[in-house]
Amino acid sequence: MDRSSTFIWRAARSQFNLPDCPDDLSEPAYANLAFYARCHACDKYTTAILWRIRRRYCTECRDERLCRPSYWPEVIYGIIKMTAEYSKAEDSLVDKAQWPDLPWSLAMDVSCHDKEHVHSLMRAYKDSSDKEQFLSEKRKQYSAIYAHAKKCEIWQEWMAFKRKNELESLRQERYELILERLKELGYEREINYFGPDRFRESRKMTSKLLTDKEWARILPKWLETMNHHRRLRVDATVHRPRRLLLESEYNYYVRHRSPDTPIFDLLPHVADLARFPPFRDIIMAPDGTPLGEKPFASAFAQLPVLVEEWKKQLDADLTELIRIPPRLYLQDASSRQVVASSSATSAEPRKTDLDKLHLACAIFGTSGGSLYMHPEVFLTSMLDQKYPGPALDEDVSMRGGSILDRFGVRFFEEAPYIVHACGLDPSVATADDMDQLMARLRCVACDGTNTMNWRDAMLHAHSDHQTPLLAPLSESPRWQRISDASMYIDTLAVKKSSKKKRSPQNYRRCLLCQPRVGDAVSDAELKN
Repeated sequence: MDRSSTFIWRAARSQFNLPDCPDDLSEPAYANLAFYARCHACDKYTTAILWRIRRRYCTECRDERLCRPSYWPEVIYGIIKMTAEYSKAEDSLVDKAQWPDLPWSLAMDVSCHDKEHVHSLMRAYKDSSDKEQFLSEKRKQYSAIYAHAKKCEIWQEWMAFKRKNELESLRQERYELILERLKELGYEREINYFGPDRFRESRKMTSKLLTDKEWARILPKWLETMNHHRRLRVDATVHRPRRLLLESEYNYYVRHRSPDTPIFDLLPHVADLARFPPFRDIIMAPDGTPLGEKPFASAFAQLPVLVEEWKKQLDADLTELIRIPPRLYLQDASSRQVVASSSATSAEPRKTDLDKLHLACAIFGTSGGSLYMHPEVFLTSMLDQKYPGPALDEDVSMRGGSILDRFGVRFFEEAPYIVHACGLDPSVATADDMDQLMARLRCVACDGTNTMNWRDAMLHAHSDHQTPLLAPLSESPRWQRISDASMYIDTLAVKKSSKKKRSPQNYRRCLLCQPRVGDAVSDAELKN
């Protein structure tokens, strides 16, 4: 390099406050090390600068070209160590077999140096005539290199910090411009409600200049984000207060029955009530719509008709769960010696949904773990597991799905087999028919000696037969009817048995209130 151009390099370097050029580097080499972000070996992009050994290496070349302390000749070990760089312990530069007890999770720093530089220094040492003087000069030189490298490392950290702040300032400027444009599009209420930082977190910010072309590119994604937050804002500020008002008015409607209030045998949960079109239209009315002091009065006037339609659909959905295997239908009543009341003498399955729900085998399990018949299955407090809390914090009026999804109800598949084991046709036998029959059963699957009536058999099967170890219902019978002759002996055996009989979970509800889905509570809940 021409000495006359040195001042040009120096002036350019001063604009970045870079430390003065060291004696061991020329101005172009110094500028190349500081500003040319390419590997000195393979020319790949890299930002890592090894100031102490005056090199830039990418990850692959660093592992290949650097060596650990065991590679350094002893005679120049102290000099090499003065300008050694450091590598994390998990890097390939470290022989983990050599350090079996090293806590690698701590990621210790290990010294390393450039192989070529070590070789060059060793050759110069061997070629020197006065080796002591050579080592003394090299110590001074490497000490100066180390001191300059420390200044450069501090400068690099400062430049990185400065660049980070510059980029953050550009991102903030871009973000503020985006917010101004969104306000022009009508999203100012969303920005004020959630706060500006909310949208910065939801969308990754870059430092790229916001031109009209760039705005057109990112606008669809921003519209998607803002429309989503608009729905959240409207739901929190408009719809949720209306849902809470509906809940309050509905509780009063259920608990304070007036002479003009119709009598219902079952009312829906408030979440299902919010699904009815008259109530939903009021809840989802646009913000600013005048609703009056009692906005739901007109909807409550339509409740008898709405509840009747809701119950029909609910009964139809519940009926769809009942699956009686055709092979259990009564084929030859005389040969089976079927005992049944007049209501169960027909072999034709019942037609209507309500008749089918009166069958003795219409037994349903719940997520609460108990068995119920219709309509008690909808009154238990286990439904709170499927519905939101009393505050109705979320919009559930659009929830759909099967009856299992909404209520956690499922058909008890072993019920038809228990009815069939008693000698009745499960497609026609009612609970009254089973009670009049007074049949007693023994569980064959459990090798039990106790006799049970049909209701206790249902509870036993529900609690003890929910295991894959038992043979499928269609392959092996699980129940045996006890004859009247052996009934007395089995009754004595039951009395002598110390085994406690299982009792179903008892649920209570207030008789002063209208019956509503999920309102019944257990004995344990009453105590608490």
